Amino acid sequence: MNNKIEPMTTAPKNKSFRDFVAAYSAKHIAAAIGCSVPTAYDWRSGRRSPPKWLQQRYVDILKGSP
Repeated sequence: MNNKIEPMTTAPKNKSFRDFVAAYSAKHIAAAIGCSVPTAYDWRSGRRSPPKWLQQRYVDILKGSP
């Protein structure tokens, strides 16, 4: 009898904006997007975030920046 139990898998959650920008320095974010460095620090810490409708645009800009 082959009653192999497979582990339950779930789809990975989408990264939040905070999780994505945490990979970049505040200076890099500010230079790529044009925001102030303190704003970039707030985004990285999760204290504040840009409007939802702009978040994907900012992610795309950061992905394309060196």
